[in-house]
Amino acid sequence: MPDLVTTQAGGWLDPSQLDLLSELPEATRRAELEPSVETAVVALGVAIHDAAAFDPPGLARRIRTDPARTLFQSVLAQLGSERLLRMLDWLTAPDKPARRSILAALFTSDAGDSSDAIRAAVRVASKRALLNRMTAETRLRSLAFCATEARSR
Repeated sequence: MPDLVTTQAGGWLDPSQLDLLSELPEATRRAELEPSVETAVVALGVAIHDAAAFDPPGLARRIRTDPARTLFQSVLAQLGSERLLRMLDWLTAPDKPARRSILAALFTSDAGDSSDAIRAAVRVASKRALLNRMTAETRLRSLAFCATEARSR
């Protein structure tokens, strides 16, 4: 259970407590910039897209079951955050069959380090996105305006 003591809950919202450099993989990992790796990763994206066009339920089934699941998790865990999050976004688009079960299969705790790396990257990215929305300049201006209006009444 999360620690819901006020100081702990408030610390979760503190953007300065989010260490993106250590928690979120770099946007593009150095290995991804190697021409042969770049070519292979792009080819993977094309192959997955083609497989989804040819047999969407078959692709979903393969991603959810071993040995393909374990191999796919291993690849995802080695990607930088840009490609990892892009791939997960594509796999879970509303038009994709079995999108929820794909996520469940990729995030299952019995998958070990690869699954842990994927979950950690998504957790940090979603936390960062939430904090950015909460502290967006337009949102803060709107709140300040509402507070000013309320005081003037």
